[in-house]
Amino acid sequence: MSVKVELDTVCRGCLSNDRKIVPLKNNASLFFILIADQYIPKDSNYFNMYLCWECVAFLRKVALFQKQIQKSKDIFLDCWKQPKPMEPMSHLKMVHKNDYDLTIEYDEADIKLNELQYDKVIKEEMFDSFDNNTDLFDRSDYTDNIESKPVKEKKIKKKTKSKVKMTEVVYIDDERDRYMSQVQLSIKELEMLERNKRGRISGMSYRCNVLVKKMLAAKRRDVRRCDNSEPKCAQCEETLTTRKELQEHWQRHTITTYQCRFCGYHGDDSDDVMAHLKQKHNKIYKCKCGVEFRSIREYYKHNKNLHKKFDCDHCNRRFQSKATIEKHMLQCHLPYTCNICHRNYKSYKVLMNHYFVYHAESMRKVKQEKPYCVECDVTFENEYLYKRHLRSAVAHRPKMEVKVPCPDCGKVFSRKTYMTNHYNLVHVRKSKHYCEICDKYFITGYAIRTHKKFVHEKREKPKDKICEICDRGFFTNRVLINHRRTHTGERPYKCAYCPAAFAQRSAMKTHERTQHKNYINS
Repeated sequence: MSVKVELDTVCRGCLSNDRKIVPLKNNASLFFILIADQYIPKDSNYFNMYLCWECVAFLRKVALFQKQIQKSKDIFLDCWKQPKPMEPMSHLKMVHKNDYDLTIEYDEADIKLNELQYDKVIKEEMFDSFDNNTDLFDRSDYTDNIESKPVKEKKIKKKTKSKVKMTEVVYIDDERDRYMSQVQLSIKELEMLERNKRGRISGMSYRCNVLVKKMLAAKRRDVRRCDNSEPKCAQCEETLTTRKELQEHWQRHTITTYQCRFCGYHGDDSDDVMAHLKQKHNKIYKCKCGVEFRSIREYYKHNKNLHKKFDCDHCNRRFQSKATIEKHMLQCHLPYTCNICHRNYKSYKVLMNHYFVYHAESMRKVKQEKPYCVECDVTFENEYLYKRHLRSAVAHRPKMEVKVPCPDCGKVFSRKTYMTNHYNLVHVRKSKHYCEICDKYFITGYAIRTHKKFVHEKREKPKDKICEICDRGFFTNRVLINHRRTHTGERPYKCAYCPAAFAQRSAMKTHERTQHKNYINS
């Protein structure tokens, strides 16, 4: 049984039918040359070529190689007419990575000498078959369709030389006592050493870690077996009487290690520490102050703590980086002057607040639309002023209904100060606002000043509150509001005992006292 395959979905290069294929647009003539078709009729199906991405990439590489060999042929013909040095068209280079790589390096003089020798070796018979007036290949069919893309040369970064002065160290086996010391570690000291997640002691070789683990495991095993048998030390085969004596006996056992004098590394033997020295401390790092270190980590730590500190000349404070000392100078020791309006301020915080409030737009690179409050119909210069308006404006804060009653008469006030003034004036009969002329007390200073001004000094009250309907003037807003009700007919004050309504509160109270005195007295 055969499966029929649609030819429109098959690649004409590799015959794959599970890939996305595209029609061939570039390098079509080169494709016909590669399949060795000398003549292709116009109605042939080969003009509808479909290739996959892999075949298109191969064809593009062949086209680039074809253009390269054509260019090299032209260079050879020019050199035959007039000898001159040739430059290689390959961009491959050798890069020297470290001391252990084997690299081949050529000087420019050697390359030029090889090129001249290569020109002399070429026999003249090789060029007899070339005709100067004719070309070897007929490029009229396919050279126009070849895509030529310039090859970018990769820039190799040059390794910068380290500023740290270092010298190589050669360790001699006869001088091992200078670089290491023999240390006796007790069981208590071994238990106090820090361990990582795998249980290994940091700064200790693998073989030394194994010996420590075996010794600690033997101690735990002996202590655990005390309940079932007599206490006995597995290290020295000594028999004891109690568990406490066994634990004290184990504390006297020690393990012998070799310690590195530079970093405290522990090894099983001197060869182990010697290998550590040749690997980790093979260089001496010398600081500009004359101190020498055997570890690059200790050198950087010393350089950071002593030589990369910045001291303030004004207050002798020390900072870790250049950015922090610049910020400190800006906030503490420079004049607080605005660079735009040249105004002086008493602190850095006030200066920055000034920038945010008045110069926010000049500090931004991109201009933004000014904030606008819809409820208040106000446009603000910047976002800071708009947010401050939302926090502080009365229109955006919910009104808190505070009711403070008087302790004597029960009258309710909206604020505690109003209730205190009422209590002192009405019930206690004491107030600091006293009129000596008419022997009266007043609640506020404004009230006594108004009283003296218009009662004793006989000044006329300014009627600057104008009614917009009849143009009459009044002394207070309260009288103006009551007057407006005569035009509008509004009667907001209703009697509590009958359907009667009034425009003024005083008229309602008078009506209740005269018409409904029986209900009030009862």
